[in-house]
Amino acid sequence: MSEEVLGSMAVNEFHRFKRNIAYSLIFTSDRIIAARCGSPKDALRMTVGIKAGRIPGAAASDEAEKDKAEKEAGDDNKEAKPQINPEILLSADSSNFDIPYDEIFQIEMKKSSIGAAGRRAGKMTILTYIRKQQFDILSDQMYEDCVSLVRTVLPDKLLE
Repeated sequence: MSEEVLGSMAVNEFHRFKRNIAYSLIFTSDRIIAARCGSPKDALRMTVGIKAGRIPGAAASDEAEKDKAEKEAGDDNKEAKPQINPEILLSADSSNFDIPYDEIFQIEMKKSSIGAAGRRAGKMTILTYIRKQQFDILSDQMYEDCVSLVRTVLPDKLLE
């Protein structure tokens, strides 16, 4: 059971009184998967790797499924989007979690002021019907690229 990977971004989950946690947010065809990383640099490396087609959890998928997918895709679909096995990625760390798109009420994004942000390009808050997740978008990424990704995947839920 694989999902299409649409993009990713590196973030820190905001915590007021304890250390922030670095994640790579992976936007798939069905949900956002938050994959915990050891440090912000690791989150950036994972995000760059995902953009280059190196998908965590993809290597563990069955070879027969890969062959079947390649045969179904044929030569017409050479630029197919990478696939991910979300269960493998979610089980890799107890801090990994997912947010299905149908649970998201709104995503608020705000660009940081120049110089005031330190190590963040902006802020992103994901509001679901149950919880509120706050993230700092890491500064080594273009804020506009992150907004563009969210606008592409969830245009009706984005608030800038």
